[in-house]
Amino acid sequence: MITTHTLGQVYTAATLAPANERVHTDWLTLQAGSVTEQLAFNHRLFGLEQTATKSREWFDSTQYYNAQVMTDDAALTLDASELVAQVERVAKAGYQCKAVILGPVSLVWSVECADDAQRLALLDKVLPLYAKLLSKLGETKLPWLQLDEPMLSQPLSREWTHAYRSSYFRLQRAPVKIMVASSFGALNKNLQLAAQLPVQALHIDACRAPEQVLRVIDWLPRHKILSLGVISAESLVKADLGDLLARLQPFAKRLKERLWLATNLSFQHLPVEDMDVEVAGTATAENAFVLQKIRELNTLAKALTEGRFSHPVRLPRSNRPDDVKRPAKQVA
Repeated sequence: MITTHTLGQVYTAATLAPANERVHTDWLTLQAGSVTEQLAFNHRLFGLEQTATKSREWFDSTQYYNAQVMTDDAALTLDASELVAQVERVAKAGYQCKAVILGPVSLVWSVECADDAQRLALLDKVLPLYAKLLSKLGETKLPWLQLDEPMLSQPLSREWTHAYRSSYFRLQRAPVKIMVASSFGALNKNLQLAAQLPVQALHIDACRAPEQVLRVIDWLPRHKILSLGVISAESLVKADLGDLLARLQPFAKRLKERLWLATNLSFQHLPVEDMDVEVAGTATAENAFVLQKIRELNTLAKALTEGRFSHPVRLPRSNRPDDVKRPAKQVA
C-alpha cells in the first residue's frame, strides 16, 4: 500500500468534522496558511516573538515575512497549547493526522541574528524546548511530527552540517515518529546528510529536482520511509499521471510500503476550489486546484499499488469526485 499525505493542510482544525466530505489523503497534515502565518505560529510556539522585526524572503517561495530580531538575552519558553488543541480536535474528528512545525535549524534561520555564533547559541537554547514538545505530543498519541527543514536545500558550512547531525541526534529518542521535510529544490551536497539523519522518514522535492530521487534511495537506510513530492503545489497545471506512474514504478518496486507520495510543498499558493463548483466548459476546467491535486495523489497511489489505473479517465477534468484523472492522451 502506498501512503499519501500533504505538506500543508487544506482545512483549518476548526472546520474539521467526521461528516466532512472533502477529499483527503491518508494522513491529514496540521498547520497551513501563508508563510507569515506559519512563521508566526512557530515563533509563538517557542517564545521567539520580539518587538523588532525585519522583512525577509522565505527561501525560494517569493513570499516575504517579518523576521523576529533576536537579542542575546531573549528568554525562550515553550507554549504548546495551540498545537496540542489542534491535534486533539482532529483526533476527535476521527482523522489520522501529523503535525508540522519548522525543524530546529530552519527555525533559528527564520529569525534575524547578528551572526552564525548568535544563531548557534540560539539553537542550543531551542533544542531542549523541542525535546519537551516531543514529550508533550507523545502524550497526545500523535503518531507523526513533520519537521520542515528548507535549509537542507541551501549550501551549508561545516558548522551547520555538524549542527544538523547533533540536533537530530539529541531528538532521536522522541516518543513521536519524525519526518524531516526538505523543499525548494535539490539537496545537492546535503543529500547524504539528509538521508542519514536519525529520523523515521525523509521528504524530498521530486518536482523541482526529480534527478535526486534515485541517489536519495541509494543512500537511504532500509528502515526509513521516503516521501516523494511528486505533485506540484505551486502550479495549477494538471499532473501527467501516466508519465508519473511509469517513472515511479521502479521506485515503488524497491521501496514498497516505505514509499509515501505527497505534494512537493504545502498548498499555500493554490485555491481550494469547492467540490460542488461547476467548472465544466469554463477556463477553470483546464486547471487543477487543491482538491483535484489531492485526488491526483490518491489516484496515483492506488495505481502504483495495483500496477495500473483502474478507471479510464476523461479530460478536461472537473472537481467532481467521479472525474478521476488518467493523463494518457489529451482528448480534444
